[in-house]
Amino acid sequence: MGAAATCRICAGPLQLRYPGTAARVDAESFSPTNHAPGQYGDLYACEACGTVHQPSLPSGDALLDLYREMHDQRYLDEEKEE
Repeated sequence: MGAAATCRICAGPLQLRYPGTAARVDAESFSPTNHAPGQYGDLYACEACGTVHQPSLPSGDALLDLYREMHDQRYLDEEKEE
């Protein structure tokens, strides 16, 4: 798995729930209108509390930087229509 094998919420064991793709995470991946099913890293579910985790996601400043770089014009256009 490469990341902690325990839940960050309750410390329960994680089990692979949905295998992901090898697609690289980039800023575009975080666009609200990015609806590309199956384009995510492996998803693990906690056997104790059911929380779903994606350990392959970057964390801390690296994740924050991806969100800062993300731009979604379709989302902004939809907002103007309302």
